[in-house]
Amino acid sequence: MTDESAAIVLQRLVDSGKLSGADVAIMEETMKRDKIAKIHNHKIRHTDRWYTNVDDKTCTKGLRRISAYTEEKLYEKLYNHYFNVKTLENLLVAWRDYSRENTNRKEKTIKEDANVYNKYLKDDPIVKMDITKLKVKDFRRFFDHMFKDDPTRKQVNAVRTLIKQLYDQAVMEDVDVVCPLLQMDTYFKTKDYRQVDEVPGYDDEERIALLSHLQSVATPSIYDLAIMLMFCFTVRIGELRALKWSDIRDNYLHIDKQIDTEGNECDVKKKSKAGHRKLPISEFAWSILNQLPKDGEYILMKDNKVLNTDSFNARLKKRCNECGVRYLSSHKIRFSNCTTLLESGLSIRDVQYAMGHTDQRMTEHYYRPSVKKKANPVISTLLVNGLQTDYC
Repeated sequence: MTDESAAIVLQRLVDSGKLSGADVAIMEETMKRDKIAKIHNHKIRHTDRWYTNVDDKTCTKGLRRISAYTEEKLYEKLYNHYFNVKTLENLLVAWRDYSRENTNRKEKTIKEDANVYNKYLKDDPIVKMDITKLKVKDFRRFFDHMFKDDPTRKQVNAVRTLIKQLYDQAVMEDVDVVCPLLQMDTYFKTKDYRQVDEVPGYDDEERIALLSHLQSVATPSIYDLAIMLMFCFTVRIGELRALKWSDIRDNYLHIDKQIDTEGNECDVKKKSKAGHRKLPISEFAWSILNQLPKDGEYILMKDNKVLNTDSFNARLKKRCNECGVRYLSSHKIRFSNCTTLLESGLSIRDVQYAMGHTDQRMTEHYYRPSVKKKANPVISTLLVNGLQTDYC
């Protein structure tokens, strides 16, 4: 019996009063689980979350983890994965595969798509909804929420572009659907966007205020220590997460790997040795490292897992709000560190090495001097120069 036939039979039983709506829901859930059990060949496990693996040749080990806080949600994700309910979530995987196999899009661009999804869309309900049921109001709610964080035009456009690409993927898979964003041009024209130049990175005053506040915390969490540690080194958030105790040698931190957005450990530059470097450990950095427990392979671990990027940024935002510092993401710490080093007089070649950049132009891009203006006392002198000031 097909799913469609089963649905018709169940509806007739409801109409005749032989089954209640609750009974139908239970039967439908049981039928879905039976279908999944016939083709899913990986164990389903439970710790603090429910999780399992699905085959995915694009991942390092040929496996991709699917997890959820409840068993029901995990089975919902598995059903969507196997039986082609089109959601933004599973269309992202299909779009990634299509891009790699049928277009000339670079791997870096494909990774940027994943970063945009993980940062802005991943935890929103719209990514799990049937794409044919999404309406303008759903995206209006999503973007209203996004604008609360004062995004730049570039950030909003990156999300809009990705959503449109996922709808294009759905169309290629014969889904009869039109992207609701096409009806929202007026909505975006009325919005005010944060100017990029206003957020070059944390300036010196903000850096000092934030680090002082973090040092004043009575019982700092692992994320508080991680934030302070990131201000000590010119590392990416993925490199920070991948740090191991074995990477500390001869008073240097050896950087040669990162943990990517999919949770896989890989080389700093994927399949290249470029970007490998060693960074000296300051006394302040040592004071932080000495507070960390050494009961795991990785330096920064919570509940036997490496730190989560979203949780890192959530804690960073919380601490910024507490001390009155504008919140900028973990990536902006890199901008801040690069700018601080260049303005202190270090050569751009030295800073390029410390940042792990293969191209000096990228280091120049990260240099963002503060746009804050200071009053120059010479101004008032110049304005009155030559004027008679001896009034009777």
